Amino acid sequence: MPKENILIESDRLSITKIDHTMYMDIYHNSQDEDLKRFVPDEVFSSFEEAKCAVNQIILNYDKTEGPFVHAVIRKEDKTNIGYVELIKIEEG
Repeated sequence: MPKENILIESDRLSITKIDHTMYMDIYHNSQDEDLKRFVPDEVFSSFEEAKCAVNQIILNYDKTEGPFVHAVIRKEDKTNIGYVELIKIEEG
């Protein structure tokens, strides 16, 4: 993972931009039963569907509105364990 893609780092975790090497991780993570139950719009029925979602996430990094989704990586074994999403909040 390129150092310039890391946004936040602790002793155990990195939060990084998603890249094209993460297609399969995102697909596999979307098959988690809890995710299916609590966040059904982030479940992909095929690898190709996950690939399209990753491509859109990557395109959003160049925009100002987002949403901006980032991977949470366990540094010990470089496992993608989840995601965080940053969204722009309009001040009222």
